[in-house]
Amino acid sequence: MGGEIVITQKEMVQNVFLPLVENSEFSQNQSRYLIAAMVEYHRSLVDADVPVDISTQSLWLKYIISKKEFQYMHMLLQYQSFSDSVEIAEDLFGAVNNGYPNAFQLVVDIYHRLKKYKDVLRVLLTANRVQEAISYVERFQLRGTPAKEILEAAHRLSVKQRNVYIDYFSKSNVFPLSKRRFRRKR
Repeated sequence: MGGEIVITQKEMVQNVFLPLVENSEFSQNQSRYLIAAMVEYHRSLVDADVPVDISTQSLWLKYIISKKEFQYMHMLLQYQSFSDSVEIAEDLFGAVNNGYPNAFQLVVDIYHRLKKYKDVLRVLLTANRVQEAISYVERFQLRGTPAKEILEAAHRLSVKQRNVYIDYFSKSNVFPLSKRRFRRKR
């Protein structure tokens, strides 16, 4: 005999997992069972030294996030089962918006390891973490960072906080400003 059937990762995902993921009528227990099957399939690929495709990782992550089964996501992240990629970082950013704020730092870390500094700033500013964004720019000497983006994020804060940042920028040589465009509000 000796004949073997080879099922590729792409075939497995498209013909088995994707149709199951798209079935929105699963109970919570059925969803957990599917997630456990995904995790086990992922583990089997890793054990066989088969690189797990980014789109497959993204599918797992999106499904886990949609079902709010963050313990599985945490486990996979803790064991570094997901590759650093822009897609994974964006999926994790979705987890932040979907009730898992702990993913925020993971998103920042992935973008930083990928040297996507503008994305780090975008994530920080989206979360209104203006002080952290300024510290990041200064620490890594990111020249050419548009002060306008940081000031627009500061504008969403309280008047007192906004004035502190405007004062900082007017005295900083890291972010040259035109004093006519941004004025302190009283």
